[in-house]
Amino acid sequence: MTLAETIYQRSLKLPDAADGDAAAYDAWFKAQVQQAIDDPRPGIPADAAREHFAARRDALRQQAQGEG
Repeated sequence: MTLAETIYQRSLKLPDAADGDAAAYDAWFKAQVQQAIDDPRPGIPADAAREHFAARRDALRQQAQGEG
């Protein structure tokens, strides 16, 4: 799974912030952090993540300019 796919999948688990339940959100957030800490996969170097998202931003900019 790519970094972007992982981020997207985790975003699907985000609790509804509209309900205003700060304790539930705090528990969810702490669980997400612990899950990331416990993840046995090798870390992604910061430079690789920057390059990945810079390429995605560039592609989105090009796409937006083509639509405008």
